[in-house]
Amino acid sequence: MKPSSLFKSLALAVGILAAGTAVASPITAGTQVNISDANYFGPSNLNTSVTISVDGVSKVVRAGLFDLNATTVPGGVYARLLAFCLQPEVLLTPYDNPYTAVDLNAPSATWNSVGISKLWAEYRDDVVSGVTAAAFQIAVWELAYDGDTDLTDGDFRAAGVAGSAAATAQNWLSNLANLTKTAPNLLVLQDKQGGADKQDLLIQTPIPGTLGLVGLGLLGLGALRRKAKD
Repeated sequence: MKPSSLFKSLALAVGILAAGTAVASPITAGTQVNISDANYFGPSNLNTSVTISVDGVSKVVRAGLFDLNATTVPGGVYARLLAFCLQPEVLLTPYDNPYTAVDLNAPSATWNSVGISKLWAEYRDDVVSGVTAAAFQIAVWELAYDGDTDLTDGDFRAAGVAGSAAATAQNWLSNLANLTKTAPNLLVLQDKQGGADKQDLLIQTPIPGTLGLVGLGLLGLGALRRKAKD
């Protein structure tokens, strides 16, 4: 490779690296953000339709991991959000901006914080398909809405109506009592209205996906150096 081409390619790789760090999440407890759809870089297909029962009413919903975009208020710094919903009875859209980030373990929490944290620590990396993403979302809903680990009773139910996703979710939930590890840096983005129809979002910071971009930049640099030697 010619030196001039090498420098251009290195500059491109450094640009990729810089892009990875630029979108790293600036969100901490107390941060306000405006949310919109993103579907860039990531797993926009990691959700699927499932049938659940909420307060005795069956409904078909999209369950899984959602790839969103956030702009901090008032600074305007962008962050990519890979989020799960906490309320099974409320649609994700329309977004009720601005959202305020609170710690998962905030004193005002109405969800099972310990259970959600254990679930995330043990099974978040298993979210690799539409089914496993839906299973993780179903488990989060159970812990957030009923607070326990049984999908067959309570106000939120999924067993028998969501297929393999529900079976996987129940297996994960049943194992939580045997786990001790919890996940760090989990936040809940609470929407501004705070009413019965609110939709809160569960995220982790820094956003794991952005760190992959940093690795991609470094990988590109390494490959270019090898080519330069050839």
